Amino acid sequence: MNLVWLIYLINLLDNISVGLEIMWVCALIVLLASGVIILCTEGEAWEDGNVLIRKAIRGAILVVAISLPIDILIPSKNTMYAMTALSLGEKLAETPTAKGLAADAAKAVQTWIDKQIAAGSK
Repeated sequence: MNLVWLIYLINLLDNISVGLEIMWVCALIVLLASGVIILCTEGEAWEDGNVLIRKAIRGAILVVAISLPIDILIPSKNTMYAMTALSLGEKLAETPTAKGLAADAAKAVQTWIDKQIAAGSK
């Protein structure tokens, strides 16, 4: 996947996550308001078959039941960027140039360690 489109997808998922958060918070507010109405009317709003209250509660529960799990499953923007960087790093590490550089770095470290050991034993 092209890196530009991947960054676009990350930002799109972040915006979707924010939208889902707004939806389930609003649904929770509707649930709380419905509960307060039912309590203030001592249950008459529920017992009288108030269709509006019942539909509001059913709708709010449905919105929370759908949007909250999806919002939880969408990783954060930072996590998605870290996953992208890790994937690109793995691909870069498999290139012949990177393998050669790693071998040269290992040789340089081994030479430095040998010098430190030699200097310490004198």
